[in-house]
Amino acid sequence: MRTTSFQRILSYLFPIKIWKGRGDIHPQLELFLYRGQWQLATEDAIYSDGVRYSPMVKAFSQLRTQIPSWKKVLVLGGGAGSAARILRNMGSACEVWLVENDGQIIQLMEPELPDEGVRYVCGDAEAFITTCNIKYDVVVIDIFIGRKVPEFVSQNSFLVSCRSVCHPNGVMIINFMINDAADSERYDAMVAHFVDYSVIDIGINKVIIVKV
Repeated sequence: MRTTSFQRILSYLFPIKIWKGRGDIHPQLELFLYRGQWQLATEDAIYSDGVRYSPMVKAFSQLRTQIPSWKKVLVLGGGAGSAARILRNMGSACEVWLVENDGQIIQLMEPELPDEGVRYVCGDAEAFITTCNIKYDVVVIDIFIGRKVPEFVSQNSFLVSCRSVCHPNGVMIINFMINDAADSERYDAMVAHFVDYSVIDIGINKVIIVKV
């Protein structure tokens, strides 16, 4: 995405809108440059915030000692690639797969990640995980439609499929948002399936780290 030096300088004062349009899935998408990082937003949520994306910063920081051993990381809900950017910023050279179902987001952001170790896959996360035959050290589940986590994310069948593509002693990271009582019930039912896990509380976001 081409930006001017003036826009880049101004971005350190306030967010600069670089692009606005429709996605293949999202009726409204906006791309901002803020303090030198890409912010991808819908009309009611920020999907990515470069290396400042708090859920992944906090999750990876908690797992920092394990990161050097990671070879492959799968991110379901690739967005603007914040997970890959944060891992690179932390010194990881692992292979990162970003599964994103909105082709417009990929078209916008793939050129901004000119890294042979990072690849976008355009497709539905639920379908991808059921046919995947690759093993990953980490599976990140960061799937939203606006501020809502789709129903399938909290279903045990999907979580079992995600666990099945993890290496033994691997990790699942789930970013879940609780907006109302129904979300809270879904969250409680979901974590009841886990045995060895911890939760990072970021307001309405709950970042669950599950040891496989």
